[in-house]
Amino acid sequence: MSRYDGKANVIVMIQLSTREVEKIAAHVFSVPDADKLALRARLENLRKKGCPQGLATGRGKVAKFDFEQLADVSIALALIDAGLSPDYAVSAVEDTDGVVRECFGFLAHHDVSPDELRLAVDGGEWPGGKTVTAWCCMHRLLSTPRDLGVRVATWIASECTGDQQPAEVPFSAVRIDVGALFVRLVKAIAHVADVDAVELAKGLLAHAEDYVVRP
Repeated sequence: MSRYDGKANVIVMIQLSTREVEKIAAHVFSVPDADKLALRARLENLRKKGCPQGLATGRGKVAKFDFEQLADVSIALALIDAGLSPDYAVSAVEDTDGVVRECFGFLAHHDVSPDELRLAVDGGEWPGGKTVTAWCCMHRLLSTPRDLGVRVATWIASECTGDQQPAEVPFSAVRIDVGALFVRLVKAIAHVADVDAVELAKGLLAHAEDYVVRP
């Protein structure tokens, strides 16, 4: 049984509206009020490009985001913030092959107490100094994007301290601190959906424990 099991698992079923996702993204990326309309346009553009995948929309149907879809949108926004075009960011997210999910799984296997989770959510950084990082190694930026035989991105997951970079990661890779992203998403969701942040984090981590595909 997971150490996170319990009523917190119910919180994982939260479904977020488009406007709630906008508010959460604004919190996570510290978007000022003057730029929130631009953020809305960016999110709408990402949805038109297919990010996140699996979003149920259509006539008479209101779009609802689960946590994984929210994470995909956040990763795309982080890549755009790092300088990638929206097209490349969306393609890179499509190429993750579960690596970001696996990063959340690594976080779930860290020995973190509820008090540490509370402090982490308040501080916006994963506790203990050892975070989990997703490294995005971009391809096709210096060649024709029409060469569909070449992936847009390769992703590498690593558990590391500080800004330490694994030897197998190219020096030009984009670094995304998944530990910090997780606690900031939790804080923003808790604020927007009016739920307890630690209970939400515990539920999400319980769900994520199954994401790890290797020891």
